[in-house]
Amino acid sequence: MARRYHISIFLLLITIGLKAQETDLGVQLKGKSNGSEILLRWAPTAPVVWQYANTYGYTLERVTLMENGKILRNQELEVLGVFKPAPLASWESAAENDDYVAVAAQSIYGEGFSVTETFSSEMVKAINQAREIENRFSFALFASDMSGEAAQLSGLFYRDEEVYNDFQYLYRLYPNIPSDLLRTDTATLLIGLEDEIELPVVNDVNVEFGDQMVELSWGSIWNGYYGGYWVEKSESGGPFQSISNVPIVQATSTETPRIFVYDSLAGNGLKYEYRVVGIDHFGEKGPPSVAVSGVGKPDFQGIPSIDRVFETSDGVRIEWTVPESLGYLVRSFDLLRQNQSNKINEVILQDIAGTQRISTDTLPQSSNYYIIRAIDNYGRKVNSFPFFYQLDDSIPPAPPVNFTGVIDTTGLVHLTWDQNMENDLYGYKLYVSNHSDAEFIQVPGPIITQPHFTDTINLETLTEKIYYQLRALDFRFNPSEPSETLELKKPDRIPPLPPVFTNIKADSLGIHLSWKGSPSKDVISYYLYRRSEAEEDWTFMERFDPADSINEFLDAKVDGRLTYGYTFIAVDDNRLESRPAEPITAKALDIPQQIFTGVFSYIDAENKAVNLSWEASKKDVSTFQIYKSKNGENLSLYKVLEGSTYELKDQFDPSDEFIEYQLLATFQDGRKSGFSRKILVEL
Repeated sequence: MARRYHISIFLLLITIGLKAQETDLGVQLKGKSNGSEILLRWAPTAPVVWQYANTYGYTLERVTLMENGKILRNQELEVLGVFKPAPLASWESAAENDDYVAVAAQSIYGEGFSVTETFSSEMVKAINQAREIENRFSFALFASDMSGEAAQLSGLFYRDEEVYNDFQYLYRLYPNIPSDLLRTDTATLLIGLEDEIELPVVNDVNVEFGDQMVELSWGSIWNGYYGGYWVEKSESGGPFQSISNVPIVQATSTETPRIFVYDSLAGNGLKYEYRVVGIDHFGEKGPPSVAVSGVGKPDFQGIPSIDRVFETSDGVRIEWTVPESLGYLVRSFDLLRQNQSNKINEVILQDIAGTQRISTDTLPQSSNYYIIRAIDNYGRKVNSFPFFYQLDDSIPPAPPVNFTGVIDTTGLVHLTWDQNMENDLYGYKLYVSNHSDAEFIQVPGPIITQPHFTDTINLETLTEKIYYQLRALDFRFNPSEPSETLELKKPDRIPPLPPVFTNIKADSLGIHLSWKGSPSKDVISYYLYRRSEAEEDWTFMERFDPADSINEFLDAKVDGRLTYGYTFIAVDDNRLESRPAEPITAKALDIPQQIFTGVFSYIDAENKAVNLSWEASKKDVSTFQIYKSKNGENLSLYKVLEGSTYELKDQFDPSDEFIEYQLLATFQDGRKSGFSRKILVEL
């Protein structure tokens, strides 16, 4: 009967954690549910643990941890027992029916384990003794993996029947080895009846058939479920039988992606099927894999060899030989030609008899890469090396088409065109010129083999364009006619030169400018700027188009009191601006303007007054100044009127014989107009 203790699961887990940090020596614990029981299997991690544990045994404990997913408050620790190998007498009857039981018994109780001593030194004896312990340990664990009864008799198995649905159990296992002999770790496992898992199918079995042999492989990922595998074989639809007396186990200690197994065949041509059945650590078999099948095939070694190719009246004749190792297996041949543009082998003739060694290409191309392919009764194929043969050819390829390009700002010229379709196309040559009507020179470098190329040019030149031509070449170096000339405009990095002033003069109309245009051919605009001596910034005046051939300008909007400077900026078709032209200056002439368009007078005899009126052509008048003289005296300022006044009533003395008037206007900016004509009034 199991002993029971009340224990805190928290303290239990702390204890387990502390032990786990002490040593790597201990045991591994695995479990599985069959729906009504929980089966437990364990194995020591090292031969020394196994050796001591066979004497002191293992203690297995259980804690009922959870019910319906909730942790129980009161958890009971139950000691399920202390396990060690059964006495030798208990093994005898089981060993008669189970070879694995016999192997496990021999490993634990046998007097020797066949380690040959060829040296007498004490060191060699110690080495052999250590190897014997390792061999015993390995065979004991292997036998326990293959047989549940061997595991139970070895003290490495327990069947827990006192378990119930909806509960989770925490199992704890540790070797009862005194700590002064060996410090060991503790293994734990949480499991319930609901954790029943069906054993999986090994579903990635691959098979390769050879000459009276077969190679099978499957992923080592299944080692997480199985400790060994049976490989079973069926011949010609017969029953499946294992190919070995013992299960297959992964021989290496390090994990490899796949497990490989080899089997010999009685002969080639017969159909064989194989399947893999896993065995878990409790000795239970999993479901068999899907069968893989095939037949043994004799080695297909060697390749055909094309020995001779020559022209006949019917076309191109190809002769070949086949090595003896290959000849008797060949069912048929195919004649192929390799397309050099895409490296694809195109079939010219197929199903040539396996006894034939001659064939003719009735439609050869100018350049041909011939290949002979041998095919056996199993569909296996092997190719000869390509054999090049070229016809007498004087016909050049067609000129390249769709030749385009673009020049970037770093001077790289990116050129593309359509690939020529001729089978004997070898490549292209590129030619360049700075002028469309000049000689084209070949761009240095090897033959261009792709329908694109990148050239490099100098942008710091005065020529605005560059021209390219392209020729295609075949394998006989027959050149095509040149492609259409490609004209490319260079990115402009050189600003234009400005116009040059040739003359400047001032007259009564304003300031006259004349200039000579820029020598740069790509100029699209001239911009004229002006600055007076009273201004800090230049002001845009006028835009000129060089194509209009206008090289004169009258600046009529000038102040006669100021000096003016002028400059030009030229802009090219890449929006690059020139430096400003050397400024030129002139002082405007201060010529009074005649603004009076009419001055009128009449005499009001009754009131003894002269009524004077006038008209002016400008409206920005600040004042009108009226000058007057009587009876031939000098004119003098008589009155100043507001600029909005256009008439005057002037009283006269009856003794006066005549009066003269003359008008002068002052503008709002302080300038003055010219005098009006004199008005003579006779009284």
